[in-house]
Amino acid sequence: MGRPRYSIILLFIAATVVGLVWFADPLRQESLGIVNRKSSESDTLVVYIYYDGTSSKADTEFRVKGPQVPVQTDNLQFFLRHGLQSNVDYLFILNGHVDEGIRFPERSNIHIIRRENKCYDIGSFKIGVEMLEKQLNRRYRRFVMINASVRGPFMPTYTKGCWTDLLLSRLNERVKLVGTTYNCRPRPHVQSQVLAMDRDAFNAAAGSMQCWTNMHDAVMRGEVQLTQDIRNAGYGVDVLMTSYHTSPNYGTHCTHDDPNLPKGYYEMTFHPYEVMFIKANRLLDDHALALYAKWHDEAWDVSSCPYHIK
Repeated sequence: MGRPRYSIILLFIAATVVGLVWFADPLRQESLGIVNRKSSESDTLVVYIYYDGTSSKADTEFRVKGPQVPVQTDNLQFFLRHGLQSNVDYLFILNGHVDEGIRFPERSNIHIIRRENKCYDIGSFKIGVEMLEKQLNRRYRRFVMINASVRGPFMPTYTKGCWTDLLLSRLNERVKLVGTTYNCRPRPHVQSQVLAMDRDAFNAAAGSMQCWTNMHDAVMRGEVQLTQDIRNAGYGVDVLMTSYHTSPNYGTHCTHDDPNLPKGYYEMTFHPYEVMFIKANRLLDDHALALYAKWHDEAWDVSSCPYHIK
């Protein structure tokens, strides 16, 4: 009887070790985090990247100079109230701890990945897209990426339609990357807090959408380089901010710094209706932001999108 019992113990130990290795594999852990494995018929994927606000000393020192306010939870909650549609798929990538009060609707077009806070926004975006497409055995044609530093969508009452269409409709055979704002330094680039792109852009920018290990690389070799990768592939870019459209050469000849700073937009501050998603962590105009968020929350007809999920 001793040998069979000994064999059983060995099998138990082996199974335990295999199980520990299986759960220690980060890719396996992340794949387990996808809540919904059903697939809708949409060809568009909106990827919302949330992070818990933790930052290394090096990243903190590299961050843009100016006020930084941790409002990512409020931004996510606002998006869940105003940004969900039934005609597109959603992937929420939750990097790090998420407030227990956050509730995600259980719908066939909403997917969630919970993972360690790593790779920054652009790297998380690419990893999440590839992981979801593998899980669902499909390929999306168009993408929207949003990070948790912005609050929106804000659309004026006289605008009709869905917020996603206002971004995606600007994509065409020439324009493959659309954002909300544009920074001319250190090199001209579409800023990455909100990006819309198609499959051509996703493929062309694969090199800049890596899992960067520090913020310097995530910005310089990721966000800034992404625009250059699109242009190197023979395509163009576009943004919502009005000043970008004052000259055909604005995107290559402008000289201004980050417009998402107090008085950084030609001595002004962005209005939520100009860029749809406003940086909420920069103290741009907290009074206006609070009022417009309140008014949108209270409005009974704030969205004219027929696919809006209330």
